Amino acid sequence: MRNIGQERIRQICIPIAPIPEQRRIVEALETHLTRLDAAVATLERVRANLGRCRASVLQSAVEGRLMGGASWPTTTLGEVLASPLCHGKSVTTRDGGFPVLRLTAIRRGIIDLSERKGGDWTRDDAHTVLVEPGDFLVARGNGSIRLVGRGGLAPDQRDEVAFPDTMIRVRVREASILPRFLRLVWDAPSVRRQIETMAKTTAGIHKINQKDMRSVVIPIPSATDQAATVVEAERQLSVIDVTDTAVGAQLMRITRLRQSLLRLAFSGRLVPQDPRDEPASVLLDRIRAERAATAATPKHKSARSRR
Repeated sequence: MRNIGQERIRQICIPIAPIPEQRRIVEALETHLTRLDAAVATLERVRANLGRCRASVLQSAVEGRLMGGASWPTTTLGEVLASPLCHGKSVTTRDGGFPVLRLTAIRRGIIDLSERKGGDWTRDDAHTVLVEPGDFLVARGNGSIRLVGRGGLAPDQRDEVAFPDTMIRVRVREASILPRFLRLVWDAPSVRRQIETMAKTTAGIHKINQKDMRSVVIPIPSATDQAATVVEAERQLSVIDVTDTAVGAQLMRITRLRQSLLRLAFSGRLVPQDPRDEPASVLLDRIRAERAATAATPKHKSARSRR
């Protein structure tokens, strides 16, 4: 555990402005930071609403409401698999080795193939766990119940990289279910509830196994309805994503503004300086003199210590 001692803390240098200027700085900072805090609270409410909108779109896709409220048959994931579910392989890291995905490659229902590291193995070692276009990869475990079982669809372009043992590969029969449709329904609230209920906890890590995954119930409409649902859902989700990106950019901008305000405040450029203020050096000299006088004054022993 990293720590810092009292002596190191005492040696930290801090800027000291005249007391009246300090008061002006505090007043100005509180005014500006209060406004920034209000803006952050508003943006976070917007982001939370976007999350609810996303969940609503995904649930509508599951229930057929994007297609006018159609009633769709359901099946289990196990019934539409083209090949058995497959864990990745555990591999130690080695710079320059054959690449393997990081768990962070799963992002909002897609696989970011650039999120990779070198593994201590060769392509021949990894050939059974290479990522193929259309593969759907699921996170086996996570410390957060909200993230366990989250999945991502591999992009259409082929890029040789393997997936690790922290992921489970799902390959479906496209004649039964489109991978892009599976990507949508897998994150829908009703499917998420199944996954989170099935997840087991070991040493603080929530995990889902292949047997439970195969039993997850999903809708299976016609190929035409699946394709139409994907188009409409992705259209709505793209609007949400653009808005969410804009919100994130504004939150980052506020973070930079906050840092800029603090830099200005503690470099003497946030508020005007007044030559009539008593210099901080005079204040420090007075503090040192008071400390010296206090140290020179003998301490009186208590009645208990004189006995």
